Amino acid sequence: MTSHESTTLITRAWYRTAWLMVVGVVLAVLAEIVVFNLPYWRTIGASTDSDTAITTTGSGLERMKNGAVKVTDARKSYFEVHQDGSSEYLRVESLKPDANYWSGTYGTVHLRVEPLGNGCTSSYISVSPLSQHSMYVKVPQCNASTVRVWIQEPAGSKTRLTNVRANVTVPFSFDWARVLTMLIIWALIVLWIPGSPLWRTQLNTHSWWQRLALLAIFGVVIWYAVARVRHALMVGTAPALSTPHQYTFDFNQYGYVADALLHGRTWLDLPVPDALAQSASPHDIATRTQLIKDGVNPIYWDFAFYNGHWYSYFGVIPAVLLFLPFQLITSIWIPGGMMLPAAAAEPVFMTLYTVFAVLFAMRLLKRVRPHITVAAATMLTVAFMLGSDALYFWYRVNFYSIPISCGLFLLMLGMWLWLGATKDENQDKGQAKAEAETEVEGNTKAKVEAEVQAQSKAARFPRRGIWKVEGAQPLSLPHVAGGALCIAATFGCRPTFALAALLGIAIFWPQLRALWVARHVAGSGRLLAHIVIAVFVPALIVTIPVLMYNYVRFGSLFDFGNAYQMTVADMTTFRSPAQNILPTIFYYLLLPLRFESQFPFLALSPTPLPAWSYTEPCIGGLLCFMPLATLAFVAPFMHRKIRATGLSGLIYGSLTLAVVLLVFDTVVGGFSWRYMADFGWLLMIAAICVAAIWCQKYRLGRWVVFVAVIFALVIAALSCFTIGREDSLIANETALYHSIQSWVSLL
Repeated sequence: MTSHESTTLITRAWYRTAWLMVVGVVLAVLAEIVVFNLPYWRTIGASTDSDTAITTTGSGLERMKNGAVKVTDARKSYFEVHQDGSSEYLRVESLKPDANYWSGTYGTVHLRVEPLGNGCTSSYISVSPLSQHSMYVKVPQCNASTVRVWIQEPAGSKTRLTNVRANVTVPFSFDWARVLTMLIIWALIVLWIPGSPLWRTQLNTHSWWQRLALLAIFGVVIWYAVARVRHALMVGTAPALSTPHQYTFDFNQYGYVADALLHGRTWLDLPVPDALAQSASPHDIATRTQLIKDGVNPIYWDFAFYNGHWYSYFGVIPAVLLFLPFQLITSIWIPGGMMLPAAAAEPVFMTLYTVFAVLFAMRLLKRVRPHITVAAATMLTVAFMLGSDALYFWYRVNFYSIPISCGLFLLMLGMWLWLGATKDENQDKGQAKAEAETEVEGNTKAKVEAEVQAQSKAARFPRRGIWKVEGAQPLSLPHVAGGALCIAATFGCRPTFALAALLGIAIFWPQLRALWVARHVAGSGRLLAHIVIAVFVPALIVTIPVLMYNYVRFGSLFDFGNAYQMTVADMTTFRSPAQNILPTIFYYLLLPLRFESQFPFLALSPTPLPAWSYTEPCIGGLLCFMPLATLAFVAPFMHRKIRATGLSGLIYGSLTLAVVLLVFDTVVGGFSWRYMADFGWLLMIAAICVAAIWCQKYRLGRWVVFVAVIFALVIAALSCFTIGREDSLIANETALYHSIQSWVSLL
């Protein structure tokens, strides 16, 4: 096919895509008016009982002074209403939210709608006065004329509910957020489905329109992050939660670390009860339980306690990069400065991670398949980030996420620099020739001589930090040094990330092998010395202060304080039970997804273990919510194609390191959703490389990638609404949760 024919086909494909987008806009508007407003069209002729209509209230509900009800007996906590058949919807009435309104049980009320008739079934739903559209409830189809609406809350629960009305008209609602959501879904399908123009367009990192498109995407991410940071700064740092005879919960650990560093301390300036300081075994569970029972306070949950001081066992680098500068800057106008909320720091780190994860994945895919299409590259980049557990850290913005998100950012920046350290030899020759022609313009013989001299000099001596080794691509030492600095810095965030340094051997193996072959050639020793300096000096600049920081605190270079944390077990003696290892590995990879018939349709999956060890609620294993990760284990069976990419060492090294870290996390940490970040990105390196090969070789491979990525995006979106997960949306963003729930619950 000629270039002209190819351009014509691409142009036609874009025309077709433009028409499909117009159709999508029309369909989205029609769906909004007709489908999502079916409750309105169905109830437009409802009898709409007056406000004086009688509603029976069960004896288990007590009417408070403000008119709202309180549950006194959960066995009789119901409203009873009568339907005349003109509407299958009820309206739950409530007081308006006031300044003291808060999320949780008071903001979310769980209901059971029970038609009283033979063969009728009940339905369960939650409502919130913060979302008025969620206060309309659909009654299960039944011939019963009487309906009971039970308040499914424990005795003593206060609500703002006042009444329930039957025979109501559901108001018409045109929700622009819902329309935009439909358009985004439609656009992704139209642009990514095999046969779209993006499958005919090669990824070109020098193309201005492709760069502008990428900058536009980054702009949206930055805009969202700025909004999150602004909101977090307005809310401020959360106060410590201190309740008598309980642990004290304080989520400002990084703020305290920054304050300690600012004042030249390694321990945190927090009160230590005398009884705790004088205890012979403060980490023993029985001892702590007795101290709390005796009213000893505060005993900080998940802080490290050692030799009479409180410490943070989380990596110190995030505090140095963000929390300490923030406190220093704000100290200009506030004495002592302000503590940066973790919820404000997390979007900053995740924005940086997103930018460099995209750049790294694009660079990796371009190396694997130089002619990769934009569709394949963008989908595999999204898959890489989802498989790296990135959405979890965008979602959960407390201090537990800070060291991992900061580590991911530094990791992606370092890997991006390392992968870009090898330079295209032909490009360097072309640049040398152009420089030679510029210097001796008009003299053909001099041009040739100058070109030869320039290339000879570039082969023997560093030119702008580029070193040439015979038999290997030129190497940029500034890139090597910058990558080493970033990856070494992860040692002060999450030490497991620092093992990525081993991948440097795989990335730079051609240069190392060429140096060994040319070890007797003059100048090779000097080059080796420069490479060693470029790798180890930046790494030592970061790691030595971290090691000394550990030594000053705990008397050991490699002791981060994990064993001294005040948590669910005595970590000074706890060891993960051996019988838990295989089940936990299975959960990390293959814990099945569990679906339900009601919103949010995705539930947490149980993780029973033979003996106790730490587990965090999770929706499923990595290979289940990101099925494309399975391709990582296909790589060893595609050795010839993998070897042809020139990155076999990186691909196999990533897969091997992923397995090692999977076992390590299982033995040391137990099962945690956030720990998947340790090995997820490594598995996804191998997975997207295999997928890139499939996309180019097989048409079926394109469909596999398309279906897998769309599926993963749907699961990721639903996981944000899953009930029971850490920092669940129904508790933290009650209005948003119920607004989205009402999109489908009324249909």
